[in-house]
Amino acid sequence: MQLAEYTLTWNSSILSCALAQFYNPFPGPHIPECGEVLADRIYYLTSSMSGGITGSFLLTTITFRIIMSPPQEEGSSIQTALDLFDTMLGAPYEYDGEFLYYRSPFYRDIAITSTEPTKAIVQSGSLLIVECAVANLGEIEATFNLTLYAEDAPVSNVTVTLSANSTRLLNLVWNTTGFPLGSYLVRTYVWPIPKENVTSNNAYIGGTVRIAIIDINSDGKINVLDLIFICNRLGWSGLPGSVPEDVNVDGSVNVLDLIATATNLDR
Repeated sequence: MQLAEYTLTWNSSILSCALAQFYNPFPGPHIPECGEVLADRIYYLTSSMSGGITGSFLLTTITFRIIMSPPQEEGSSIQTALDLFDTMLGAPYEYDGEFLYYRSPFYRDIAITSTEPTKAIVQSGSLLIVECAVANLGEIEATFNLTLYAEDAPVSNVTVTLSANSTRLLNLVWNTTGFPLGSYLVRTYVWPIPKENVTSNNAYIGGTVRIAIIDINSDGKINVLDLIFICNRLGWSGLPGSVPEDVNVDGSVNVLDLIATATNLDR
């Protein structure tokens, strides 16, 4: 277990010169329970402030102290208990006439830009590849989890690390074994990262995939023999799916069934 306390102190002379008051919701010393300190501060600017001040000044100091830290064996790669990567003060992002708000300058946004199944119809029990493009639109590297769903069932999950302003194309695998025949809506979802600014682009609907029996003669292979079976029944119409050659279950055997079978040859 590791604990660290921090104390936040202010240059009161600068604040007085600026005729500003401040409210500190986390007075120090403070021991964070979750291992992360969010040093949010709200500044109150008085109505009598005029002209302001110019120049560079030390406004605030954050002092850290390690209270407890895990023992480190020789050659250990354990990181320090303090991670100061995000302690910068950004520009003010809102002023409502009374309060001036600041936030971290690091923008965070993970987005899914496309999700495309490689087949519209797939043989029952086979593997389906779903191509998914993800982008880190933020300003810092991020690690996140991405899940592929068939309807509401999670069928694949990967952990991805992307550098800032980069994209990656992923091949997600769905093992259709055990899924009943029929159509499934395929979609992907990126689980939000800490302090993510935008989450409306974390989901993407990739379309519908049908699980069917394409191995017409049930010999364990999808090859030219299955195409011959379909050709011999071209022009048939009737109850959808009542004959195996009606691969796409639309009530007729035609070129669409040949195409569906051809895309699954030699699986």
